[in-house]
Amino acid sequence: MMPALGGLLLVASSALTTRSRWTTLKRRGVNRGLLLLSILMMISCTMAHQPGEAWLGLAHFLPYFWLLATQAELIASPKQLQQTATIVALTVAPIAIIGLGELYLGWSSPPGLAGAIPWPPNPGGTPPGRMASVFGYANNLALYLNMALALLLGLWGSCFRSKRGKSSSNITPTPETVAQPVVLPRVQAVAEPSATQLPNAQSRDADPTAPTTTNSRSSEKETQFIAWLSSWPRSRLLLLWTLLIGLCLIGLILTQSRSAWGLAMLSGLAMAIYWGWTWLGAAVLGFAGSILWAAFGPIGKGPLRQIIPEFFWARLTDQNFSDRPLATLRITQWQFSLDMADARPLTGWGLRNFSHLYQAETATWLGHPHNLFLMLSAETGWFITGGLLGLVGWIFYHGIEVIWAKFHLNTADSYLFFGTLIAFLNTVFFHFFDIPLFDFRINALGWIILSQILGVVYLSDAGNLNLGLTAQLKTD
Repeated sequence: MMPALGGLLLVASSALTTRSRWTTLKRRGVNRGLLLLSILMMISCTMAHQPGEAWLGLAHFLPYFWLLATQAELIASPKQLQQTATIVALTVAPIAIIGLGELYLGWSSPPGLAGAIPWPPNPGGTPPGRMASVFGYANNLALYLNMALALLLGLWGSCFRSKRGKSSSNITPTPETVAQPVVLPRVQAVAEPSATQLPNAQSRDADPTAPTTTNSRSSEKETQFIAWLSSWPRSRLLLLWTLLIGLCLIGLILTQSRSAWGLAMLSGLAMAIYWGWTWLGAAVLGFAGSILWAAFGPIGKGPLRQIIPEFFWARLTDQNFSDRPLATLRITQWQFSLDMADARPLTGWGLRNFSHLYQAETATWLGHPHNLFLMLSAETGWFITGGLLGLVGWIFYHGIEVIWAKFHLNTADSYLFFGTLIAFLNTVFFHFFDIPLFDFRINALGWIILSQILGVVYLSDAGNLNLGLTAQLKTD
C-alpha cells in the first residue's frame, strides 16, 4: 500500500509538471532521445517472440523515462538534493531494525497488516540467513543500502565541510554574493525556479500564468521537517549521519551481497579521494585488500584467515555454494544472453522473453540473467541498448563535468552532489551482477537520482548554480 501511494504521488507530480512545463519539456534534447527510445522499444515489442510479455515489460522503462524528464524540471537549486538524500538516509534506521528483527528475532509481517507494511514473510531472511528487511530479497536491500550509503557520505561531507567554514572551493565571491545574508535555505520539495534564479528567459515556459509548484500538504510538512533537521547544531548532525552510516554498513554486511560489499568499499574510497583524506583511502584499500588476499591470495592467506572472519572470505570464494547447477551460474546465463543478442541484434527477442527462452533451453526458470545490459541486448537488441546507455552516460558525464570542469557548485553542495553521483554509479555497477530494477522502489529511486543529476546539469547550462555562499549550519 505504502509503495503504491508513493508511486501515485510521483505520477501526480509528473502529470502536473508535464502540464506546467510542456513547452520546456518539448525543447529538451534528452526528452527527444527518450521519446525515440520509447518508440523503438514499442517496435521491438511488436516483433517479440512473445509480444504480450514484451508489452508488459515496457512498464519497467517507459513510465520512468517520463519520471526522469519531469522530475528534472523541478530542481531549482542544488540544495534540493539535500531533501531526497535526507529522506533516504533516515529510512536506513527502520529498515535496519526490521532486518535485524527478521534475522535474529524471527519477525514477520504483523497479522492483518501484511498488505500495508511489506515486511518479509519468512523469518530468517530471504535467501535464508541474509537480511532482506522490507525489500523481500537480500540483493534488493543491498542496492538500496548502497545508494543510501553514498548519499549519507555526501550529507556527512557537506556537514563536515560547512563546519570547517569553507564557503567556496573554486569560486571567488562577487560583491553581490558577499552582500547576501548567509541563511539556511528552505528546500522546496517540488518547485520551479523563480525568475531571479533563471535569468535566461528561454529556460522558462512562455506562459507566465502556468502553475509553478506542485507541492502538496504532505510535501510541505516534509520540507519543514528537513529545514528543522538542517537547523541542528553541526555536531548533532554529524553524529546522526555517523550513526546512520554505521547502521547502513551493518545492513550491507548482513545482506551478504558481494557486489554490495565491493561497491561500499569503492564508495568510501571515492569519497576519501574527493575529500582529500589520503589516510582514509589507504585504510579502505588496506581493509579491502586484506579480505581479498585472505580469499584469493596465492601465498600467505592462511595467517590472514586466522584474523579476518570466515564470514567475509568464505562468502567471496563462494565455497559454501560450490555445487550449484550449471544453469544457475551467472556465466551460463550471460553466454545465453549474448547468443540471443547475436541471433537478433536489431530488434531482440522482446522484453520479459529471456525467462521463457532460457527455460525452454535449460529446463530451469530464471526471472532474469543477472546482468541488466546483457538482458537488454538480448531482449531489445544492441541499438536500443546502446542508445539508452549513451543517453544515461551523457547525463552522468555532464554531471561529472559540473563537479570537475565548471566549478559552479560551492563546496558543501559539491560534496552532496558528488554523493548523488556515486549513488547512481552504484546503481549502474550493481546491475552488472543482478537486476533489482524489477523492484518498483529501487527502480523509482534510481531514476529520481538520475533526474536530480540532470536537473543540476540544466541549472549549470543556464548559469544558475553559483547561487551564493555555502549555507552555514548553526554553531554549537
